[in-house]
Amino acid sequence: MKWHWLLASRSVTWHAWAGGAGRSLCGALTRDDLSTHPALKILPAPPAALTNGEKWCVNCSRKSAVASPTPAATLGGAAGEWLGFLRRHCRRAHVHLAETDEHALALRLTALGSPEDAEACALFEQIRDLLLTPRFIAGVARRQRVQTIVGLKDALAVLPSQRAALVHIAGAMRAWRRITGRAVGPTTRFNARTVISTMLEIPAPEAWITHLKREGVDELAMLFHPNSLARHRKDAALRGVFGGGSAYWDKTAEQLEAQIVTD
Repeated sequence: MKWHWLLASRSVTWHAWAGGAGRSLCGALTRDDLSTHPALKILPAPPAALTNGEKWCVNCSRKSAVASPTPAATLGGAAGEWLGFLRRHCRRAHVHLAETDEHALALRLTALGSPEDAEACALFEQIRDLLLTPRFIAGVARRQRVQTIVGLKDALAVLPSQRAALVHIAGAMRAWRRITGRAVGPTTRFNARTVISTMLEIPAPEAWITHLKREGVDELAMLFHPNSLARHRKDAALRGVFGGGSAYWDKTAEQLEAQIVTD
């Protein structure tokens, strides 16, 4: 049987898929998964090598009798550029990322272009605040506090690889900083996965933030939380904000990007 090979965006894992089938050969990846998180790549044959932190589905490999490709020695193209960019940033910030997380984030950032591009860097700065700001956690010793990156792996599981969606998240972060006067710091408490998922459900973050700020809500964790969304999305002042659905940020990505870059 002829198989196609799909790179799943949520796990950065290659799966085998038969034409017309409703799920991957291993059963872990379904059509519903792909409608929510489209595949990063689709190939008619197995990839020659694994790059950018990609993984290989052991069950698909066993059932299709196709051996796992060997990992590539180095990253290339825009993903390699972003990987170097991320590692330099982490050295300056004195934080460490797992290699798989570095590769997964670099792969997603390629949707923004090259880190040599000023617009791509301006967008990254907003996303960086959300994902890569070191925060205090309790240390091993009593009363000790250390700074580390919190919840990156979980956040990467929901971070899209589409440019318009990344621009939407960056625009929401910029609007939150500008409207509330707040910034992410070592003591800021929030779940990045929850914040990202909720941001993507709000077509017009600026209107949302402005409305909740008037209600006395300005913390990142409270503004972008499913409970807040359920409680306020039907407020009269927000009438029409949710009417456009996700099409809103698809159509206004360029406008949001222009605002972020020129801010």
